[in-house]
Amino acid sequence: MANDWRKLGCAALIGAVLAFPVGLFVGGRQAAPERGSVAAKMDDGTEADARNPYSPIIFEDPYVLRRHREVVEALEAECRSFGSHCAEAEQARRWIDEPGR
Repeated sequence: MANDWRKLGCAALIGAVLAFPVGLFVGGRQAAPERGSVAAKMDDGTEADARNPYSPIIFEDPYVLRRHREVVEALEAECRSFGSHCAEAEQARRWIDEPGR
């Protein structure tokens, strides 16, 4: 009985060892992003609909920069409308307007 379990365990292990590289090979066939995909849109330098997870510097990502600007504008609107978060809005505007951003 114990011998049968060993054979089953060995067969499962061998199957996993063989199936893993095959899965990587089959799944990696389409390495280039499809035309019109989110990854392709992020590579052409235009405004992206989502953050590029492969961007080495997050603060240079167009999506992140756009979202930061939206937050700054919301803080400034809050300051104008209700007089709250004015210091944060001023500091955020200074940070986003720094050269190189």
